[in-house]
Amino acid sequence: MTFSADDGIVGIESIREGAYEDGEWNPGRRLNGDQSHQGRHLRLPPEEYGVQRVRLYRYS
Repeated sequence: MTFSADDGIVGIESIREGAYEDGEWNPGRRLNGDQSHQGRHLRLPPEEYGVQRVRLYRYS
């Protein structure tokens, strides 16, 4: 998955696994730099369902 912005470069600040229960976000484990390759990659496992909340940041 690739993210971009018109006025800079975008990186992944954080990735949090979790689930929505009764319409509310319940956070699970936070993925660290080893899982996101220091903010460069987001892995979506094939043939699995899940929810990941991603926070991005922009820099130039």
